[in-house]
Amino acid sequence: MKRTLTNHDWAQLCRPIEVQIAKTFNGGFVARFPDANCNASGDSEEDAVENLNDIVAATMELLSSQPEDHLGRASKRQLAVLRECVVAH
Repeated sequence: MKRTLTNHDWAQLCRPIEVQIAKTFNGGFVARFPDANCNASGDSEEDAVENLNDIVAATMELLSSQPEDHLGRASKRQLAVLRECVVAH
């Protein structure tokens, strides 16, 4: 199942971000943005997507606040992917 993230009060999307959603074994849902290695869970699809919006924002804020030479290769890649899709307000 796939959904798309939407603009949020913290950011403007540069392009649609397609999100993968799967039901978990305990009846909840997990939303994944695999290109940026971001995942979130929730009791419903909507909760999972909303939580993923928050994770993407927090990850962008955290990684952007660090000097790039302090980031590892995976974090640099994650930040590059987020910068391609999200512009913080």
